[in-house]
Amino acid sequence: MELVNTDLVFSESTQTVLGLIAEATTAIPSPYIKFPVAELHGGPTLKALERVYCYELYHRMRPLAEKRLPNISLSGEVDKRGHPIIRRGGIPDFLFHEPGNMGGNLAIVEVKRIDAEVGGVRKDIKRLRQYLSFKDGAYRAGVLLFFGESGEKNPTGLIRSALSADREMHQRSYLHPCIRVLWHRRAGEAAFEVPLEPATSGK
Repeated sequence: MELVNTDLVFSESTQTVLGLIAEATTAIPSPYIKFPVAELHGGPTLKALERVYCYELYHRMRPLAEKRLPNISLSGEVDKRGHPIIRRGGIPDFLFHEPGNMGGNLAIVEVKRIDAEVGGVRKDIKRLRQYLSFKDGAYRAGVLLFFGESGEKNPTGLIRSALSADREMHQRSYLHPCIRVLWHRRAGEAAFEVPLEPATSGK
């Protein structure tokens, strides 16, 4: 089962996207990674909430993007469901693009908790593949960003489970070569790339 082409060299602009995500994540305080939720009895419970994390991530990425990618806009949750060219595009978490110009589509970013359900991970993988495969105006890079820690869970295990649960994705080798997987484990650390080597079979 092939997971990713680890030898692919990204363009300078897509490498810039990866770099600014890494820098932005170092500045995200722990309450945005594990959000305190009040309980009826006892102290608050810490929960990973994707929207809370994404809003803070946008806040941290925006000034970096404006400085390093002056001709590219960073947009959050753009509703593509009624787009005249992109059919059934859903609502991606983040887009680095030139609004109104299909030739300026740079990167799509999807964010997931490390304890996310397999079905949610599978859905995000499909969206990344879709945006990287448009006949007209395909995005040049896709990023699947996991955040937080939860026992022994890790991006590789989640991705393999998502792939195994979908026959079509399993047979087609799910990850487009322009997808990168990042993991922001805890506050004060940068998101790092998770190398997904081909799985061995029958050994």
